[in-house]
Amino acid sequence: MNAVLRSVLACLSVSACAHIEQPALSVSEIQVLVKNSKQHYVEELSREIVVFDNVAVGLGLPLRNYLNVEQTVKGKAILDLGAGVGVLSLIALKNGAASSVATDINQYVIANAVYNAEQLGFKDKMDVRPVSMNAQGAYTVINNNERFDLIVSNPPQGRDQPKDIYDYSHSDPSLAFFRSILEGLDKHLTHEGKGIFALYYRSLTLAQQMAVRHGLLVTILLKTKNKNGDYYLVEIKRL
Repeated sequence: MNAVLRSVLACLSVSACAHIEQPALSVSEIQVLVKNSKQHYVEELSREIVVFDNVAVGLGLPLRNYLNVEQTVKGKAILDLGAGVGVLSLIALKNGAASSVATDINQYVIANAVYNAEQLGFKDKMDVRPVSMNAQGAYTVINNNERFDLIVSNPPQGRDQPKDIYDYSHSDPSLAFFRSILEGLDKHLTHEGKGIFALYYRSLTLAQQMAVRHGLLVTILLKTKNKNGDYYLVEIKRL
């Protein structure tokens, strides 16, 4: 077994994966995932990355562009919530971020993100943490004293109820995950830290409503459209 697969298995074996209501991935299963994986070209990385089955790449282009600026991320600690293949963390690290913690509820995602971090040479800077299905929430695998300069997410915002683990990447009818991000944002930001999020209108509305209660300032950095409708790049920080 090569070093990359050993790193993937090490992450899965010492993590909360044992508590997720999914069977643990075996060596042979990970090897099959690698063999059957697709190559996805990421312009901001100037190369292809690997995408496993049951893993979504996402449509967060404005957020990817935001992180693809050295002055924005250089030397900063990043928290990437709902990491998917790890593309946001990888772009930030490529542009000089000091470190990234990347989290997700899907163990296929965890294996995929670890694999890509290894392939791009960011194993020592990218800490990939799985979230238990039994303890869902944005910060359940983040220590109370951990603070970040940038908290980023392209959270699930679809109105349908998730039917399988893949659906968690895009479906969250009550916006519970994004709500949990907002509720703990102040606690996990550094003094000058900020959250940067890719949001559809109803998530933007939720952020604006919750900002008053939590002492947050919501600023729209960009409004655009994609196949699902109006799409916003939003900055949220302390008042």
